[in-house]
Amino acid sequence: MESCKILKNEVQVIDAVQEPNVTCILNNITESKTLFCSVSSQFQTTFEWTGSNSIQHSGQELHINKKEKPDSVFTCTVKNEVSQKEHQFCFKDCLTETDGNIILPVILAIIVTIAVVIIMAVAFYFICQRRDEDLNQALRNDHVSEYNAKQDTNEDADESENNEETMGDYKCTKYKVRKMLTSPSKTIMLKDSYKERDINKDGAAS
Repeated sequence: MESCKILKNEVQVIDAVQEPNVTCILNNITESKTLFCSVSSQFQTTFEWTGSNSIQHSGQELHINKKEKPDSVFTCTVKNEVSQKEHQFCFKDCLTETDGNIILPVILAIIVTIAVVIIMAVAFYFICQRRDEDLNQALRNDHVSEYNAKQDTNEDADESENNEETMGDYKCTKYKVRKMLTSPSKTIMLKDSYKERDINKDGAAS
């Protein structure tokens, strides 16, 4: 009986690579920028970078020099045994993306600062206006009080003046009467009038 040999061959299916995706990563500490190339399936794939100044680099990451020009273009090529695909990335897009992330908080901070300054200015205006109104009201009250005090003073002065005039008239009349009584001619006239009155009384009695 002859023996049979069974040969087993392993067949490996490799899919074609998909379109790569390039993103820009910013390091906030060193302020450096890194391009990162990726695909959904990385089975037996290799990554190569080409671009500005004939740069060639292997790997998913490509570190960019700070002095790199904004119009520089970098190409990520993904390969496997059956296919390859590439994706071009403009460095200005990296600047727009990362700088936008920095500028947005700055813009928000400026807007908040301006809003706070406006609110403080409006509040200060109303406080000053209220203080001026209170001051004007106090001045008006002082003027009214001063006017009333002057009116009372004038009334007291008029009353005192009237009293003085009345007293003066009284003194003048009293003086005239006293002078008339103490005058010799007036005394004789009074005596004659008294005698005439007595004679008239006696004649009437008889």
